[in-house]
Amino acid sequence: MNKLELFLLVTTVILAVIARIQHEVIKKHNSPENKLRIFREVAMENSKGWNEKRSRGDVEKCLL
Repeated sequence: MNKLELFLLVTTVILAVIARIQHEVIKKHNSPENKLRIFREVAMENSKGWNEKRSRGDVEKCLL
């Protein structure tokens, strides 16, 4: 095995390890619990903005 083949083998193994770690991190962040937590955080932020606009009178009343 010459130096080039050894270098390619080592870099391939390193890239495979990095890809596996990235896969695990993405899998953890895509868990249903995490998605629900993010959804709640975004809903709370939107609710705060809506309440502030409504208290300033920036929101027009919608009649159905």
